[in-house]
Order: sequence, then structure tokens, then C-alpha cells
Amino acid sequence: MNTFATLYALREHLGFGVDDTNEDRRLLMALLAATSHIERTTHRRFSPYRATLLHDIDPAQPTIMDLKDDLLTLIAIEDTESIDIEDVLLLPGDSLRLQSGESFQYEASPLQAVAITALWGWHDDWGHAWQTADTLQSTITSSSSTLTVADADGNTSQESGPRFQVGQLIRIEEEYMRVLKLNATNNTITVVRGVNGTQPASHATSAVITVYRPAADVEMLCLQMATWFYRQPDDASKLPQAITNQLLALRRVRIKA
Repeated sequence: MNTFATLYALREHLGFGVDDTNEDRRLLMALLAATSHIERTTHRRFSPYRATLLHDIDPAQPTIMDLKDDLLTLIAIEDTESIDIEDVLLLPGDSLRLQSGESFQYEASPLQAVAITALWGWHDDWGHAWQTADTLQSTITSSSSTLTVADADGNTSQESGPRFQVGQLIRIEEEYMRVLKLNATNNTITVVRGVNGTQPASHATSAVITVYRPAADVEMLCLQMATWFYRQPDDASKLPQAITNQLLALRRVRIKA
């Protein structure tokens, strides 16, 4: 999985030098543990993923659909036939309502009768969640694991550290990838292809690469929790109350429409 904070950010948070990588293995384990704990405790996904989730129809409210996860972008919806997403209204509390007098339809059973394809997850500012980082300097096939970029360790336009960092989720067109390794000398980054429910694809030279930035409070919480796991490896279950309170504040709560 990609982590909600990067190895670089955690080193900086702990006051390590830029080239002090001796503890990287333990730091990465702490980041992974923090990311997993955040999602498990809040019942939320804070990195976007593409999936088709099957939903039940409530015969008592056939125009309304309670969603199984936080919705970022609706891609397609289908019951006995495809539904025009222009006829779908997103309600508070992660529910959908069909407009124009339409109702959700089913044939044999209302259970798992509606297939909703979407980008799922939670972000407090989804419209600005992706930050332009670089462009591909050569074409890649769907099986390539190495990307050549203009400046692998160049800064961001916001001066927030290297544009590419281990643990990041990046995007080229519709495909998501996870950053595993950087080579500043060759300006290459090694990635895992087609993550978070997306499919590996070929991408042409000059394709734009964007980097996903989790919500700021989620990123900071991940850093705080990873620091605790790193410094208290034998007592990781006893999180400070301040961290527990932040986890509770981020929990997914359903509001019935």
C-alpha cells in the first residue's frame, strides 16, 4: 500500500539528516503500520481507489441508494441497465438519489442489484488532491516498472521537498502507481504499476505525472502515529490520547438520508 506520509517526511519530522537512511527499514514499517491502523480504526480509505461495488436496493426507498464507501468521483452506475449519471444526485451522508422520477430496478433480488463504479475514498479537498510533478521523458509500456522523468529529486512548486518520494501514490492519465525507489543520477523512479484498482497501460512521452497529497490532517496524523510506533515498538498499542482523539474525529459516520 502507499503510505499517508512519506519516508522523506518522516525523516524530516524526526529530525534526521537528508542522507541519514540507516533507519529507513524501521521507519517504513512504522509508516505502513500507521497507515493500516488509521484505515482500520476510522473505517475509511484515505487513498483513492477505483472499484465496482455492488449495492442493495431498499424496496421501501427505491430512489435512494446508501453507499458502501466514501465517494470521490462517480464513473458509472447500472441496475438492470445503465443509468445516466446526470440523473444521479449525491446526498449528504454518502447516499445517491435518482432524479426525474426514476427508481432503482432489479430482476430476481434487490440484494447486490446495483453496480456502482467509482473512485472511492475520503479527501477534504478532492479537487486539489493531485499535484503536477513532472512529465515522462520516454514512452513506457504497460509492463515497464521504471519511469524516466525530467528531475527525479527536484523540488515541488510549493517548496515542500522532493517532488517524488518513496511511498507516494502517483498518477499518469487513468493509471495509479506507487513509488518504490528513486535514482537522482539517472532521473528514474521505480514504481508498482496499476495499483488501487487501476490497470497498467502504455503512456507516451510528455505524459503528465501527478502526485497524490492526502488531506493535511491525515498526513500529519500518520507522521505522529509512525513516530510513536518507531519510538515505542514494544508498546505500540498504547497510543497517546491526542492521537486517539484525532482518529475518532476522522471516523466514517453514516447519516441516514
